[in-house]
Amino acid sequence: MKTTTIASAAGSPRILPFGDRGLLAEVASLDEAVALHAALAASRPHGVIALVPAARTVLVEIDPRAFSVVAARRWIASAGGGEDAAANDAVVELPITYDGPDLADLAAALGLAPDELAAQHTAASWTVAFTGFAPGFGYLVSADWPYDVPRRASPRTRVPAGAVGLAGEFTGAYPRETPGGWQLIGTTGAALFDPIRPVPALLAPGSRVRFVPTPPTVPRPPAAPTARVSSRGRASAGAPAFTVVSPGSLATVQDQGRPGRGAEGIAPAGAADRAALRTANRLVGNSEDAAGVEITLGGFRAVADVDLWIALTGAWGTAYVGERTLDPYTAALWPRGAELRIDGFTHGVRGYLAVRGGIDGPRVAGSRSADTMSGLGPPPLSAGTRVALADPTPVAPIP
Repeated sequence: MKTTTIASAAGSPRILPFGDRGLLAEVASLDEAVALHAALAASRPHGVIALVPAARTVLVEIDPRAFSVVAARRWIASAGGGEDAAANDAVVELPITYDGPDLADLAAALGLAPDELAAQHTAASWTVAFTGFAPGFGYLVSADWPYDVPRRASPRTRVPAGAVGLAGEFTGAYPRETPGGWQLIGTTGAALFDPIRPVPALLAPGSRVRFVPTPPTVPRPPAAPTARVSSRGRASAGAPAFTVVSPGSLATVQDQGRPGRGAEGIAPAGAADRAALRTANRLVGNSEDAAGVEITLGGFRAVADVDLWIALTGAWGTAYVGERTLDPYTAALWPRGAELRIDGFTHGVRGYLAVRGGIDGPRVAGSRSADTMSGLGPPPLSAGTRVALADPTPVAPIP
């Protein structure tokens, strides 16, 4: 058995560089990480893009133009762990039905009856220490919880959305169907992650949580809407742009991504070569954050539904519009009915296609980017996908 105490820690964090736009504060325990995150969140200065806590670290992402790495290092070192991580008065109530398949066996292993284990889980006051594993999956800890629960010897290949589990000193609820090795004790109908909400994740680090028992006969809320959209038919209600003939190895819609949302369990995603996509957008008169197509290894083919201005940047191979060869890093006309063909890349891995007006599509957590790992955003483009323009009449002229 193990007791987790959420308390301030006096130890100074070890501060490590994290690229040129971040610092990683490393501490000795989960308690210290929770306390440090709370202290930093309470004194967050302008220029800090995100605070991403984990079991033994807090990642500080910054905009170095507004807050230098040197200043950020001083701020982290002086923050200490003096804030109470559970000081937030707001409590998120999660309805739960204790009907999990592991409840009886786990209770017996702990020397309890199933209803006793459920009662202790309900009575505990939980705090979200950090999120991860999947968007919106919160790792909850409690000073009232005395158990260190072993994970299953053999993980399940499918854990349904809403399953509530225990593992180690944590409890948590699965926002979506996924594999998992936690001991499942119940089910919640709460929409833990809804990509359409302004704040998609229901549970954020530092949030206080209480589980409220719900009889099995009480209807549960409907599941959150999926973040995916169909890859068949028109991609959106915007003006038509082109129809994909072949996506090649992989072609996805990307923009500048979802920076600063790691604390919600949301990866940045976005273009792998952001500078190349920004350049392509500038060449056709778009804003730099407009969405384009990221093409991996080449082999992309599409037919224009209307006259389009386009630019290709990033990785490069031979490319044609009809029989005309295209030069990279140059705005070019793609006439209606003509086929754009991008052969296999001979230099680089990922190339970018920008279209004047930008690529349309639903914004998920603030971005049109496809995240193939988490499932956020549109699916990869496929043969037959009709891609639309976000704005067919941008103001900026073609250079």
